[in-house]
Amino acid sequence: MRQIKFRGKRLDNGEWIVGDLLQSNEGSVYIGIHGQYVDDGYHFNDMYDRTLYVDEETIGQFTDILDKNGKEIWEGDIVHFVNPGLGYDLISPVIFEHGDFCMMKNKNYLIPMGNFSDVVFEVIGNIHDNPEMLKGGEEK
Repeated sequence: MRQIKFRGKRLDNGEWIVGDLLQSNEGSVYIGIHGQYVDDGYHFNDMYDRTLYVDEETIGQFTDILDKNGKEIWEGDIVHFVNPGLGYDLISPVIFEHGDFCMMKNKNYLIPMGNFSDVVFEVIGNIHDNPEMLKGGEEK
């Protein structure tokens, strides 16, 4: 069964948090966290112990794929993808397109990640913390 969870950077301190993606009627976006009740003035409801506002631009979904080191791969991560059998050795951000998490070989060619084993991927950064690594599907 696939894990559905989201991450985002907190608005107040920039820390990454993981939980359920929520949106208020006013349009504010936040992450709901289970099992971490702290009475610190944040908004609460019956389903979550804590909800924290996040920067909407940083929200990414978990791909349900681990890299070769056992690290979770998230939408927005930058991964090194090596598959000698197909001649791939590239660095690309993870995006969600056409119903699948993909990497970009170039502007016109997407590689669906679900077609490969986790041993061909390695997370090397993300587009929010490491924008200097983002060159848009660069082959090595």
